Amino acid sequence: QRRTVSGQFSAAAVEHPRQRRDAARHVYEAGRACADGHVHDLFCGDTLFLNSCGRTDLPGGNDEEITRSLLDVLMALPDEVKVYCGHGPVTTIGAERRNNPYINGTYL
Repeated sequence: QRRTVSGQFSAAAVEHPRQRRDAARHVYEAGRACADGHVHDLFCGDTLFLNSCGRTDLPGGNDEEITRSLLDVLMALPDEVKVYCGHGPVTTIGAERRNNPYINGTYL
Protein backbone atom coordinates (compact mmCIF):
# COMPACT_ATOMS: atom_id res chain seq x y z
CA GLN A 1 0.00 0.00 0.00
CA ARG A 2 1.34 3.40 -0.96
CA ARG A 3 -0.07 6.40 0.89
CA THR A 4 0.21 10.03 -0.20
CA VAL A 5 -0.32 12.79 2.34
CA SER A 6 -0.69 16.49 1.57
CA GLY A 7 -1.60 18.64 4.53
CA GLN A 8 -4.74 17.10 6.04
CA PHE A 9 -5.56 15.09 2.92
CA SER A 10 -4.43 11.49 2.59
CA ALA A 11 -4.94 8.95 -0.19
CA ALA A 12 -3.89 5.35 -0.79
CA ALA A 13 -4.44 2.65 -3.39
CA VAL A 14 -5.01 -0.71 -1.70
CA GLU A 15 -4.55 -3.84 -3.81
CA HIS A 16 -7.29 -6.43 -3.46
CA PRO A 17 -8.55 -9.51 -5.26
CA ARG A 18 -10.72 -8.53 -8.20
CA GLN A 19 -14.35 -9.08 -9.03
CA ARG A 20 -13.31 -10.03 -12.60
CA ARG A 21 -9.98 -10.45 -14.36
CA ASP A 22 -10.47 -7.17 -16.22
CA ALA A 23 -11.53 -5.21 -13.12
CA ALA A 24 -9.28 -2.80 -11.26
CA ARG A 25 -6.93 -4.38 -8.73
CA HIS A 26 -7.19 -1.47 -6.31
CA VAL A 27 -9.68 0.21 -4.08
CA TYR A 28 -8.91 3.79 -3.12
CA GLU A 29 -8.98 5.28 0.33
CA ALA A 30 -9.10 9.03 0.29
CA GLY A 31 -10.24 11.88 2.43
CA ARG A 32 -9.29 13.98 5.38
CA ALA A 33 -6.88 12.14 7.63
CA CYS A 34 -8.48 11.75 11.04
CA ALA A 35 -6.79 12.00 14.42
CA ASP A 36 -6.32 8.22 14.49
CA GLY A 37 -4.26 8.45 11.28
CA HIS A 38 -6.79 6.53 9.19
CA VAL A 39 -8.67 7.75 6.18
CA HIS A 40 -12.42 7.44 6.48
CA ASP A 41 -13.53 7.43 2.85
CA LEU A 42 -13.28 4.50 0.43
CA PHE A 43 -13.82 4.48 -3.33
CA CYS A 44 -14.34 0.83 -4.20
CA GLY A 45 -15.67 0.73 -7.75
CA ASP A 46 -17.89 -2.30 -8.33
CA THR A 47 -16.58 -4.43 -5.46
CA LEU A 48 -19.13 -3.38 -2.83
CA PHE A 49 -22.59 -1.84 -3.10
CA LEU A 50 -25.27 -0.96 -0.57
CA ASN A 51 -26.37 -4.40 0.73
CA SER A 52 -24.79 -6.15 -2.24
CA CYS A 53 -21.53 -6.76 -4.07
CA GLY A 54 -20.17 -6.86 -7.60
CA ARG A 55 -21.41 -9.47 -10.03
CA THR A 56 -19.25 -12.50 -10.69
CA ASP A 57 -21.48 -14.14 -13.28
CA LEU A 58 -19.97 -12.00 -16.04
CA PRO A 59 -17.03 -13.30 -18.12
CA GLY A 60 -13.92 -13.47 -15.93
CA GLY A 61 -15.95 -13.27 -12.70
CA ASN A 62 -14.51 -15.02 -9.67
CA ASP A 63 -16.55 -15.73 -6.51
CA GLU A 64 -13.48 -16.60 -4.43
CA GLU A 65 -11.62 -13.41 -5.29
CA ILE A 66 -14.50 -11.04 -4.58
CA THR A 67 -15.24 -12.87 -1.31
CA ARG A 68 -11.58 -12.48 -0.25
CA SER A 69 -11.70 -8.82 -1.21
CA LEU A 70 -14.91 -8.18 0.75
CA LEU A 71 -13.98 -10.13 3.87
CA ASP A 72 -10.20 -9.80 4.08
CA VAL A 73 -9.63 -6.30 2.72
CA LEU A 74 -12.77 -4.19 3.08
CA MET A 75 -14.12 -5.67 6.32
CA ALA A 76 -10.73 -5.07 7.93
CA LEU A 77 -11.54 -1.33 7.79
CA PRO A 78 -13.25 0.49 10.68
CA ASP A 79 -17.06 0.68 10.78
CA GLU A 80 -17.14 4.45 10.26
CA VAL A 81 -15.43 4.35 6.84
CA LYS A 82 -17.76 5.86 4.22
CA VAL A 83 -17.97 3.74 1.06
CA TYR A 84 -18.46 5.44 -2.30
CA CYS A 85 -19.52 2.65 -4.65
CA GLY A 86 -19.11 2.56 -8.42
CA HIS A 87 -22.80 3.49 -8.61
CA GLY A 88 -25.63 3.72 -6.12
CA PRO A 89 -25.86 5.31 -2.69
CA VAL A 90 -23.05 5.90 -0.22
CA THR A 91 -22.83 3.39 2.62
CA THR A 92 -20.41 2.61 5.47
CA ILE A 93 -18.33 -0.42 6.33
CA GLY A 94 -20.33 -0.81 9.57
CA ALA A 95 -23.68 -0.77 7.75
CA GLU A 96 -22.43 -3.36 5.28
CA ARG A 97 -21.01 -5.52 8.07
CA ARG A 98 -24.46 -5.54 9.71
CA ASN A 99 -26.80 -5.59 6.70
CA ASN A 100 -25.04 -6.97 3.64
CA PRO A 101 -26.01 -10.64 3.16
CA TYR A 102 -22.83 -11.33 1.16
CA ILE A 103 -20.74 -10.24 4.14
CA ASN A 104 -22.71 -11.34 7.21
CA GLY A 105 -23.48 -14.81 5.86
CA THR A 106 -27.25 -14.50 5.46
CA TYR A 107 -27.16 -14.88 1.67
CA LEU A 108 -28.28 -18.39 0.72
